[in-house]
Amino acid sequence: MEPLPRENIDAGHAKLLQFSKTDNGNSSAIHPVRSFEDENLDYDSNASSSSFEFHKGDRVVHSSMTRLYSRPMSSKWNDAEKWLMNGQNMQASYAKKSKHTARFRYDSILYELYARKAEMRRIEAKVEQMRAQAEAKMVKKIAMAKQRSEEKRAAAESRKHREAERTYAQAEYIRRTGRMPSSRYICCGWLS
Repeated sequence: MEPLPRENIDAGHAKLLQFSKTDNGNSSAIHPVRSFEDENLDYDSNASSSSFEFHKGDRVVHSSMTRLYSRPMSSKWNDAEKWLMNGQNMQASYAKKSKHTARFRYDSILYELYARKAEMRRIEAKVEQMRAQAEAKMVKKIAMAKQRSEEKRAAAESRKHREAERTYAQAEYIRRTGRMPSSRYICCGWLS
């Protein structure tokens, strides 16, 4: 094996490259190591782990310098476990959310039903009040009409009674004198 760590300084950024010889000795492979530029980038194990893989038999010689700049990379197996656990948590969370959503919908339907019943009771009370007011108004109108008719009937009775008395007085005058009363008595209404 021939480890050759090199430092290339390019515009203030240090890049480390590792060279290692394969076991069969026919080629050398370049393996990526994290540089200063990569420190600020978020690591996406799904994107980066599939593009750079170690070949069978390749080994990376870690020097003290590379350990300073490299961070542990998660494996595909860890990513798969995380994905599965996240999916299970999502399903449990979704079931919990759907349970809470169903409960919220049920409660909101009950509240709306209660509000509608209360509104219906208010409307019924208002209708009942309007009916009572209309009935009282009708009773009052009927009482007033009855009173007016009684007054008119009483006035008609008194007029009829006066006419009867006047007719009786004229008849009495005719019987006593034997002649018709003068027009002056008739027009003036001498017994009224």
